[in-house]
Amino acid sequence: LQFAAEEMKGDREVVLAAVTQNGRALKYAAEELKGDREFVLAAMNLNGWDHQSDWKDEKKEIIRKLSIGEKILYDLPKKLKADKDVVMAAVTQDGGALEYATEKLKGDREVVLAAVTQNGRALKYAAEELKGDREFVLAAMNLNGWDHQSDWKDEKKEIIRKLSIGEKILYDLPKKLKADKDVVMAAVTQDGYALQCAAEELKGDREV
Repeated sequence: LQFAAEEMKGDREVVLAAVTQNGRALKYAAEELKGDREFVLAAMNLNGWDHQSDWKDEKKEIIRKLSIGEKILYDLPKKLKADKDVVMAAVTQDGGALEYATEKLKGDREVVLAAVTQNGRALKYAAEELKGDREFVLAAMNLNGWDHQSDWKDEKKEIIRKLSIGEKILYDLPKKLKADKDVVMAAVTQDGYALQCAAEELKGDREV
């Protein structure tokens, strides 16, 4: 189904045949079908999900699967990727699952903090306003084992130290730090390719 024409991905008969053969093929279907109960249930059945006829019970089963570490958020329909309970269950076990949440939930402080608590690097999937939020940056630092003081200047020094010994972390830093010349200089000195992660104004800086 992945390589089918777009109109075929929206054809109920074609998609149901694909899902019947492999429940995970649902992820390649058109969005309107991903939100179709019949197709979601077909995918659940073929993936061995034990569900009741009530959608609430199906949601509970999905949350149970996520809560024991099954990485299935990517395959769920948009409706469930927008469900806070479902996404919380996913990111609590796998912070990187934040990548597949809806944009609204990527900007939800509780969801993002849960993701970052599980995996500091999940911060890169958060909404831009949270990437620049000190609380979240510090959470990411703590969980990545970054030793920092309460003063932002000391935190910046620690980031520069990490970059100076070759740790490739510029991509995960908030926009504010990607625009900091000292930080970017420390990164590109060790890895020239890090320049692609720098702010546009620094990409045009002759010294950098």
